[in-house]
Amino acid sequence: MFEIIRNYDFNVLKAGQDLFELTSNALMGMKEVLSTCKPDVVLVHGDITTSMTTSLDAFYQHIFVGHAVTGLRTYDIYSPFPEEMDMQMTSITADFHFAPTALAKQNLLSEHITGEKLLSQGNTVIYALL
Repeated sequence: MFEIIRNYDFNVLKAGQDLFELTSNALMGMKEVLSTCKPDVVLVHGDITTSMTTSLDAFYQHIFVGHAVTGLRTYDIYSPFPEEMDMQMTSITADFHFAPTALAKQNLLSEHITGEKLLSQGNTVIYALL
């Protein structure tokens, strides 16, 4: 549909793995990619563990992070688990925040994320369907 061709496959999704394995495999896989490619900005999406690990890798390597579909909050780090914590940790390391809703934007404003770092983007799922 989108004709996106992947350049890397970390092979991180394995049967029976736990969050420790997923997190460490994703962190180490992305470390290699970012070290080699040296991008100016990395764009991560949503509330998944690989977004959190990629944003952490980029932070460690002094690479800007854009976080799409951010600001959605329950403020209960265990609900949903681990997505809420992944989302909050990604927001901490992000340089640019793309909020999908007015409420998400308000959540980020209350977390002192303001100005040119905070943009409203709308809902990427709806845009993809259209």
